[in-house]
Amino acid sequence: MIAQAYGNALYEAARAAGREEQVLDEVTCLAELMESEDALRKFLGSPAVTKEKKKDFAETVLRGRVSDEMVNFLFVLIDKERVWHIARIARVYRRRFAEARNVAAGKIYSAAPMPEEQIESTEQAMSRLLGKRVELENEVDTRLLGGMKIQVDGKLLDRSLKGELALLLAALKR
Repeated sequence: MIAQAYGNALYEAARAAGREEQVLDEVTCLAELMESEDALRKFLGSPAVTKEKKKDFAETVLRGRVSDEMVNFLFVLIDKERVWHIARIARVYRRRFAEARNVAAGKIYSAAPMPEEQIESTEQAMSRLLGKRVELENEVDTRLLGGMKIQVDGKLLDRSLKGELALLLAALKR
């Protein structure tokens, strides 16, 4: 997978320079910019724009504002025509960053925004369960009638109303 190789390479370069957190912020910001700024996405992704123009743009806009590792990495993506993969590369990088710190990032889905105290108590419970620090981001899922779903490390804990009813139904069928 392209994103896996590039995300790992970026993480290793940042680690060697001792700038893992800085590069995490930078690659996340670049991925968000590519997602939100249509003109930037079209410019950097266009085969009609030369690689030299793209690099000149990156040099002018980014050099001195972000790490050399990030600028050089963007040059590689431009050379290899892989700029389109930046969002997936950022996800791989975030995962490597979290793994190195024994942190598991996840999502907690709920029908309405959850109070911060409830998110924190759920993080603590999941941390005890998984044996590592868990950081959850609340995401509203209007399809849920009640309860919550928690996704961490590729595992899904379904404590939604629908999930609980399905468990009850399965128990009654036995």
